[in-house]
Amino acid sequence: MESDIVLLAHAQSLVPKPNNKKTKELEKQVIEYECTAKELKEMSESLGLENPSSKQCERMEGFYEQSKEATVVETTYKQLVHRKQKYQLKKQY
Repeated sequence: MESDIVLLAHAQSLVPKPNNKKTKELEKQVIEYECTAKELKEMSESLGLENPSSKQCERMEGFYEQSKEATVVETTYKQLVHRKQKYQLKKQY
């Protein structure tokens, strides 16, 4: 019974949902991240390839690992979109 109460408390919002149009249409800023050569080489190593190198991976255009962050600065609302470029092993490997 006690665990049900804890789950219920986490499911309810302590702050009412904003109805302000300004908060629904936040200014967006996209921040893109790309893997370093070291990270790409580590990816090849993790796959157990012979002679791992950063050149064994290629960008997957249009594919990202993405998360969103809402930041409140005084009374300014902005939505930050974090996008990390996705990579795949080249077909020749």
